[in-house]
Amino acid sequence: MAAVMIFALFAVVFSAVALEPRYSFDDVKVNGVSVQSVERVGILVAEANHIRVERDSDVVIEVFYHARGGDVRRDDTRVQVELDGYEYDLIEDHSEIFSVDPGQMGRKVLSIHIPEDIDASDFYKLRVSISDDDGELVQNYLLKVEEPRHSVNIYDVILQP
Repeated sequence: MAAVMIFALFAVVFSAVALEPRYSFDDVKVNGVSVQSVERVGILVAEANHIRVERDSDVVIEVFYHARGGDVRRDDTRVQVELDGYEYDLIEDHSEIFSVDPGQMGRKVLSIHIPEDIDASDFYKLRVSISDDDGELVQNYLLKVEEPRHSVNIYDVILQP
C-alpha cells in the first residue's frame, strides 16, 4: 500500500512540473504601447483595445519574456512575431537564437513592415511566440491597419499631345 502511495505522489509531482509553463510574456509593446493578448482578455475586449498601425509603415514590437519552470539552461530559444491575414506574402520577424537561464527575464525587439497594399480597416492577428526545442508559448494580439491620412498614390499618367 505504501508503494502505491509513493508512486501516486511522484506521479502528481512530476505531472505538475511538466505542466508548468516554460515561459511567460510579462509585456508586449507595439510602437511603445502595451497590448493585451486575446487569450488573456477575450476577443471582444481585444477588439475594443486594439492598436492602430498605418499602411506602409514599420512597426516595432518589444517582447518582454520570463523563463519559468525547470532548472536547465536553454540554448536554443527564439522569439518570433508574425502578422496573419496578408494574402501576398509573410509578414514576420524573428530574433537570433539565444540562451536563457532559469528565472531569467529579458527583452527582444523585433520589427515588421506593414505593406502598402494590405487591406485597411481590417483587424489582423499579431502572433507572438517564444520557443525552444522542448516547447512553445504563443499569444495573439489584434492590430487594426489604417490608411495614412492625406496619402495619394499615382499609378499611371497618360499624356496626349
